[in-house]
Amino acid sequence: MNNADRTASIFELCLADTGLSHDVYDVRVAGISIVKGTDDDTTQGIEGMFHGDALNLKCAPVNRLANDVTVKTIEDTIGFLKTSAPKATFEERKNFAISTHLIEIGRHRTLSNSGGIMARLDVKFPE
Repeated sequence: MNNADRTASIFELCLADTGLSHDVYDVRVAGISIVKGTDDDTTQGIEGMFHGDALNLKCAPVNRLANDVTVKTIEDTIGFLKTSAPKATFEERKNFAISTHLIEIGRHRTLSNSGGIMARLDVKFPE
């Protein structure tokens, strides 16, 4: 990982285990685990401790629209949702239509404490 100023950090983000449905991430200092959790857990943020200081590891997904999605695709989905979810607002239908056509292309990983971001790492998945 890198510090907030982009210099090398003492924190290492390791892929501790990979399974069929979940990857397990582990933040280490000098080989000692201080925060560990699955990719799903880290999306919301997980807690750990380092020298009595509470830490939070968050791995927010970086998304983009799938290659074959057009404005018409989104408009058609919004139209379908107008009849299948009539109580939803236009904004809710639009947000849902967009979210169903996204693919995850990476993760923006941050390690924070009460003073702010301590370390970060952006990972882009191979396409």
